[in-house]
Amino acid sequence: MTAATSHLADIGDSVVKYLNDCSRSFSVGFAAVRSYLPIYSLAKGEIKNLQVFVFVSPEFKTETISREMKNETWQVQIGLVKKVSDKFDVSELDALVALYEEISASLVWQDFDPDIDGSTNSWNWKDQDSAPVYDAAELEERAVFAAAIKIHYEIHTAATPIHAAPIGERSEVKL
Repeated sequence: MTAATSHLADIGDSVVKYLNDCSRSFSVGFAAVRSYLPIYSLAKGEIKNLQVFVFVSPEFKTETISREMKNETWQVQIGLVKKVSDKFDVSELDALVALYEEISASLVWQDFDPDIDGSTNSWNWKDQDSAPVYDAAELEERAVFAAAIKIHYEIHTAATPIHAAPIGERSEVKL
């Protein structure tokens, strides 16, 4: 990881690379992209073809393991979005649900090696939530198949030591 790259970008890029490397083995081909906003636009027509977005939540949980180590848990969402030609076309929807299940199953227990300045720690799969499989309201109202797989990844990193200044040298900091 370069100095300008964050954990958020690192795990997001790792998932995108994995999905794109594996996409030929899935029943429907796609090119995943990382996004800071899990938003799509019907007006721009960008979802006529299947879109696969990887969104890393900006919120994460830190747990202290020891004075030297901490554990960070990040949530990654993989979104599948496609405007369907007919919201009652069972075969088109079956293919999208099958792809959703394939992607979800492929990521169970999938760990990633980070690109963090020589770190030997890895992003470890923690758990996964994939319910509901798709957004029924989006399908009914706008004929859009929209589904999200939510995965939590953990990474063990060095804890940043807190150095307290001597009492006489402290100054107030207001945020």
